[in-house]
Amino acid sequence: MPVSSTIVQIRGGSRKKNSYDQQPPNFDQVVELLLNDANLPQHLRVVMARLLDMNVEFTTLMPKNSEHMEQKPFQQKQ
Repeated sequence: MPVSSTIVQIRGGSRKKNSYDQQPPNFDQVVELLLNDANLPQHLRVVMARLLDMNVEFTTLMPKNSEHMEQKPFQQKQ
């Protein structure tokens, strides 16, 4: 007896063709649409918003970190 009697069906057919005539919306527009989409559950919108905030914080802190690393070279304690 086979382990699984489920038949895997591979779908054929045409795919939607992408139009490269139009410029894609920029990242900020896409984020705004997602965060305001009432079809998405609230918890997913909150998580996405927090991840985006963390990304902004990270991108502002990394240059500051690089400046500090250049100013004070690492000194080992003896």
